Formats: sequence, C-alpha cells, structure tokens
Amino acid sequence: MMKGAQSERANDYAGAVTNYTKAIEAGNPKDDLVISELYISRARDKYRMGDYAGAIADYDEYTRQNPRFDKGLFKSRAVEVYFERGNAKFAAKDFTGAIADYSKAIELDPKDVDAYHNRGAVRMKLGAYEAAVDDFDKAIQLNPNYIPAFWNRARVQYRLSNYNQALADYDTIVSFYPTNGIAYAHRAGALIAMGDYTGAITSLNQAIKLTPKSAGVYVVCGWEWRELGDFKAAFTNFNQAIRLDPTNSSAYTGLGCLQVDLFQLRPALESFQKVEQLNPSWVYAWYHIYLLRVQLGEREAAKRELTGRMNSLNGAKTNDWSVSVGEYLVGTLPEKDFFQLAKSTVPNPAAQKEQLCEANYYAGMQHFLAGERTEAAGLFQRCLDTGEKDFMEYTSAKTELSALKH
Repeated sequence: MMKGAQSERANDYAGAVTNYTKAIEAGNPKDDLVISELYISRARDKYRMGDYAGAIADYDEYTRQNPRFDKGLFKSRAVEVYFERGNAKFAAKDFTGAIADYSKAIELDPKDVDAYHNRGAVRMKLGAYEAAVDDFDKAIQLNPNYIPAFWNRARVQYRLSNYNQALADYDTIVSFYPTNGIAYAHRAGALIAMGDYTGAITSLNQAIKLTPKSAGVYVVCGWEWRELGDFKAAFTNFNQAIRLDPTNSSAYTGLGCLQVDLFQLRPALESFQKVEQLNPSWVYAWYHIYLLRVQLGEREAAKRELTGRMNSLNGAKTNDWSVSVGEYLVGTLPEKDFFQLAKSTVPNPAAQKEQLCEANYYAGMQHFLAGERTEAAGLFQRCLDTGEKDFMEYTSAKTELSALKH
C-alpha cells in the first residue's frame, strides 16, 4: 500500500496500479476494510491513466465489498465514491450511469456543488438543456463564486437562445477575471446574436488586446468575425491562430469553412485534410473532405475514401448522430431515415434543432451535387430556419443558398 502511495506522489500511476494490485492480491482477509480501500486508490490511478472501464470496475468492487458503505458514518466516503465513479462513467460516455451516480451523491449530500455541476455537464452533453440549467443554477446558488458553472450555464443559455442570460453570465466571468480574453470573445457571440454588432466588435477587439498570444482566443474571434460577415478579419484571426499554434485543428476548421464560403475549393480541401491529420477522430472533417472532392470532380474516389473511413468505425451504430451523417453521405442510410434519426436521437427540441441544422445542410449538399438545385435550395432554407447561427453548417448553407439564387 505504501509503495502505491509513493508511486502516486511521483506521478507514476502505472507503477501505483501495479503496487496496489500486488497489495490486493496479497491481502489479509482480516483486513477487508483496508483491502477494499485499495480498490478506491487503484480506481483513481486508473482514471488518471485514462482506463475508465478499469476504474469503474474497481469502484464497483468497492461497493460490492461494502454493501452498506453509504450508511451512517461512511456517508461522506460514499459521496466521494459516487462522484468519482460518475466522473469515470462520464469519461467513458456512459452518460445515463454518470447521471445516476451524480444524483446519488447529491441525495447523500444536497450541498455537493461539484456533483450538481458535473451532472449539469452530462445533461448539457445529452442536449437536456433545461435540466442542465437547473443544475448549474443550483451549483451557483450553493457557491456564487463557482466559475465553471457560469461558463457552462452561459453556453447552455446560448443554445436555448436566451442570449441576455448568456451575456449576463459572461459579464459575471469578466467581473471575476477582467483580463480573460476568451470570455470577451464568447461574450461577443452573445452580442452578435442580440444584434449589438458594435458591442460585439468592441468585445472582440478587447479579447485580442488582453490576450494577443492566445491561439484559442484568435480561433473564437475568427468564428465571430465570420458570423459578422467580415471574412477578411476572420481570415486574419484564423491565420494568426495557426501561426501561434500550428497544431490547432479548430483554426484550420475555421479557415476551411471560410474558404468554402468563398468557393476556394482546393485550398478548403487542403485545410480540412490538415484538420483530419491533426484530429483524426473528428468525423466531420471526413464529410467536408468528401463534399469538396466531389465538387472538384473526384466523386468515385471520394466515395471510396469516405466508405473506407466509415467502415473503420468498428460497428458504430446509426443512432450515433455524427456517424449517421457519414452513412447518409455514402448512401447506406436513406434520406428519410436520416431525418428521422435527426429528430429521434435527441428528444430535447433545442438539441433537435442543432441536428436538423446539420441534416438539412448535408442533405442540401447531396441534392446540389446531384444537380437538383430546387431541392437543394429548399433544404438549405430549412437549415437556416433552425436559427442555429453558430453552427458552421448554418453559414455554409447561407452561402450555398445565396449562390443558387444568383
């Protein structure tokens, strides 16, 4: 046990796991409580190593060995266990399980700020935005200085089109951290949505003034300048982000979208290929590469390439929305089913709008590439009707629709 703790202090988590495992295997049955605690220590180190399934298994074993661990004097320990196992389940994308564990931690300790916040984060991930706001509200009520809850509540309020509330949260963050450029950059997004373009520009300029060497701030500013329609400023910001951090895939994504907006197809293809290189698990880069290659006259090669990539996903189900997009593009998912999945995979209306924004754009592009201009225009308009202005597909649909009308 001591060797495991020593390894932890040296940040040698693999060594700690090995030592805890030896201690568990050599344990004295009379020391059941000590042995069961070793499972918690090992679970924490597995979590730090990214072995979320292993961590969950150890937390499960602890609860199996201590069936009444959440009663009486051990209640505070139980709160820790439920919270930490919730974190492991969240990381493992077992969102239902994570919510259950965070809820149990809250039941045992109704003042557990972190549990409220993390449960809200899971609900936000699932598109249950109203429930997420409730959790963030509670976290802030318990701790008015809990900045992570302000950040996430602002994001959710924006998704719910509650721009005034989002702006208020960003203003609160700025009041705590007046030199935080990223807060000013996101604040500009809320102002744009509210139609205060002068205020947004002032906020964007302040973001760069405060953090002139932050690639992340330049990326956010680039997206907001794109939304403002100032493509020159957007290019400047994305290119500066790339100069500061050549490995920033988001900067190349923004650059590629701008190049698509300007019908610079070959440069856009190169940008999205760079995105794929830097972030190979982001499937939307595959889809943009496919669409661009088709427009550049490489239809068959593009379809073979995307089909191969979809086949590499090891049996991913069509109820994974991001995968559904690719299956639709290569023709293995009918359009009717594609739109049905856009609605059914996220029951929350606000999250449905996000997926319908994407569905209408990609379907519009499929019809456009098939020479069906009227159908494409109708789908692009339906994409715009969702009002999801901060989705890259929204602005791309607006560009394509404008071109079809001229």
